[in-house]
Amino acid sequence: MNIKGWYKNLIFSNSSFFYLSSPLKIILDILLALHHCEQERIQEIRRETQKNRAMAEVIKPHVVCIPFPLQGHINPMLKIAKLLHHKGFHVTFVNTEFNHKGILDARGPNALDGLPDFCFETLPIEHPPSNSHISATLNLLVLRQACGKSLLSPLRDLIARLNDTAANPPVTCMVSDAMLTYTQVLTEELEMPNVFVWHMAATGVVSFAHFRDQMKQLVTLLKGVFYIFFTLKKLLFHFILINLIHSSINGLNSWCKKNPIYI
Repeated sequence: MNIKGWYKNLIFSNSSFFYLSSPLKIILDILLALHHCEQERIQEIRRETQKNRAMAEVIKPHVVCIPFPLQGHINPMLKIAKLLHHKGFHVTFVNTEFNHKGILDARGPNALDGLPDFCFETLPIEHPPSNSHISATLNLLVLRQACGKSLLSPLRDLIARLNDTAANPPVTCMVSDAMLTYTQVLTEELEMPNVFVWHMAATGVVSFAHFRDQMKQLVTLLKGVFYIFFTLKKLLFHFILINLIHSSINGLNSWCKKNPIYI
């Protein structure tokens, strides 16, 4: 029984009025006042919570995740997209039409239906011609050139379509594969942040970080090797030339001794 009900029962029990001493009435009045204050505070918290939830739905950040179209790049980017979705982002994950079809063929027609706030989109980027999904993904250079030529225009159209759709919030940021550096051109046009993700292992990152120094050291080493090689080659040439001259002189002396010339 709450305080208010207990107070009423105490005063009007069996339709008869019981006199309450002044101190007890004051205490009960205070308890009732505290009870009302607590109820008001709870209602205020509930209203504020509902308001915050409504505002969160309205200003929910929308991230577009674009992996390089190879399996070793798609899987890590998908994990990042799941983490962002868990943190409250609306996620649009972008595949090429070729990879999208490959996933549907492997996992069923409903494998990429997604959620209301986790959607999959496709870009019409041509993959290298192939008879299988595996061999097509091996031609890295051709695929990278294809992305460089035909990625920005359809991606720009996709973002414009997402921004015009009332079912999702406008695009606020982008997460791109580090091999798709040209997406920076589009994000600068749209004035939104773009985070590049490098999926290679830590050893690969360290190797690329020190690549220039390694090349300089290799060039210096090769210069030293070639210098030694050409020096030895020059010395060998001179040695052979001197031997040839010496042999020629000796041969000429022998011939002269056998065939004296009289003048």
